[in-house]
Order: sequence, then structure tokens, then C-alpha cells
Amino acid sequence: MTYRVIQWYTGAIAREQIRMLEDKPEAELVGAVVHHKEKSGIDLGEITKGPAMGITTVGNIDDGLAIDADVVLYNAPFERYDEIIRILESGKNVITPSAAFYPSIRPELSELEAACRKGGVSLLGTGVNPGFAGDVLPLVASSLCARVDHVHIQEVGELSGWDPFMLTEVMKFGKEVEELEKDAAYFDLMTNSFRQSCQMLAEALNFKVDGVATRPDFARARRDLLDGRVREGTVGGIHLQVVVTSKGSPVVTEDLYWRLDDDLDAPWALDPDPGEWQVTLEGNPNVKLGASLSSAKGQSNAGQVATGARMVNSIRDVCDADAGILTAATAPMPRCWNVPSPG
Repeated sequence: MTYRVIQWYTGAIAREQIRMLEDKPEAELVGAVVHHKEKSGIDLGEITKGPAMGITTVGNIDDGLAIDADVVLYNAPFERYDEIIRILESGKNVITPSAAFYPSIRPELSELEAACRKGGVSLLGTGVNPGFAGDVLPLVASSLCARVDHVHIQEVGELSGWDPFMLTEVMKFGKEVEELEKDAAYFDLMTNSFRQSCQMLAEALNFKVDGVATRPDFARARRDLLDGRVREGTVGGIHLQVVVTSKGSPVVTEDLYWRLDDDLDAPWALDPDPGEWQVTLEGNPNVKLGASLSSAKGQSNAGQVATGARMVNSIRDVCDADAGILTAATAPMPRCWNVPSPG
């Protein structure tokens, strides 16, 4: 079977996915939806800075929905559930890194399940974290335990090589600390995915959840960063914590430390060599895992490649699944969709 794929939005992760799909004989890229007007109506090859691909980009949702496809790789930088609902209702499966990891815990998102049923399709939220390090890794590790009492996930990311738009416009590096501390909408956006994945993990481990708490902490840059986009004294580091409780006690804790530089004013006591992620399970026995990503020399796109690959490698399983919302606990375990060697 050949899976027909629409690339919905064409940022850095999507461009990696486009390259991957070119090597998959069982996948056919049939369309591309763009967000910026200047990208609409051109050959997709112009966006990827490669040869012409014979796919003309479209710039609105109706034109995208009109494309005959099996699955959409949905790479919006913000949560756009209204678009996802319409895509699902049109009969297209959706794979996204945009906060669809356990949406059933949010009553206002109940329409997602209904949209899956209406379209006869599936929705999967996946990626590097959430989608792997903070949910899949702990679940796999838990199979070594007779009992799990508490899971701690720690992510430490040095993000200076990321897309400046994502860093300054979405994550809000460079803002005043006091401004972000008062911005409830920002905090909800930044923690939504992790609240979903942490509660999913707790419930998958059979804990009866009675609370999910979040806490922000910010560190100021001690010098100008990102070519002056982030000024000295503004936010240069972000620490978000999510704690899931059962019977009043923490059962899942996730600490996310994101920074643009080591020269910050926060006394964060981090492991001197934590890699990207550390996952610790306290129980019988205790289990500790570490995972990290790296790129070829001179590149800083390992996270983008990994996020794109998690989505591409899930295409077959999502398209073949029964209609409904899939999670890290219910979706089949994807693996690298390698192209068979000739001969």
C-alpha cells in the first residue's frame, strides 16, 4: 500500500520530513499547506531549496482539505485544534507534535475524539518530548519493575541553535521575567503538552490521579544572546515543572530546563552531564535511563530530525489503526522505516 501524505505547514521539522518521504517508496507526498502567504502557490521544491517536486503549495485550509490523502503531518508551531478537527472530519489521519498527547483530559477538547469517529481516522501526538523521552521511555522502562512508586523525567536543553522565531515568539526568550510570570495564556501554552503526557503516563501505570500541578521558574541572561535578540537581564532560561499526584503524593514529576547559554543568574542544581534527558523510576527495582541526540559536526538539527522521524515512522501504524485518539500507551511501537537494501 502507498500512503498519500500532506505536509501541513513547512517549517524546519517539515522540511526534514519532506526529505525522509522522498526515500520511502510506500509513501507519496501529494500536497503541502503553508502558513505564510509568500509561500503559497509555489513549487514545494522552492521551500526545501531543492529541485522542483511538482507539488504546488496551498495557503488555506479548504484547499488543503480538498487534497485526496490518507494522512496529514501537522506541524503547526501553535496549538490549532480547530484545524485538526476539520482535518480529521474530512477523513484524514493526523500525526502532530502539537499537544495532542492525551487530549481527553481537557473537556474542551472532547471534539477531537468525535472528529476521529466522524472521519473514521486516528490522531496521534508524538515527537521527541512529549512523544518519546517523557512517556515512551518511562513506559518501556516500567516493564522491568514489579512496582513503580514515582517517575522523574528531567530534560536539559541548550537551545541556542534553534529557530529564532520559535525561541523568541513562541517560547518567549528575551521577554521580561515579570511579564511572563503574569502571562497565564503563555504558561498554559508551554505546559499543555507536558500536563497531558504526564497524566497519561501516570494513568498508564495504573495510578488514580487526583491532581496535576505546574510551576514556572525563569533565569535572566547575564549578557546579550542570539545576536542581540535576547538582551542582558531578560529571560535566557526557562524551568517548567509538572507534578502529577495520586492520594496526595507525587507519582510523576517532570522538570524541563531550557537555556540559551550557561551564563544565567539561576542556581539550578543540574547533573553536570545529564545529556538531553534522564528518566528515573523509583520502585522495585529502581531504573535510571539517559538519552541524548547529536548531529553531524557543524549541524544542530538532531532534534528536528528526530521529531520528524517519530512522525514519519508512525504513518503506517496510524493509518492502519482503528478510529480514535492514539497515545504513547496505546499506539503500536514505531521503528525506523528503513528502505530495504537493493539485492
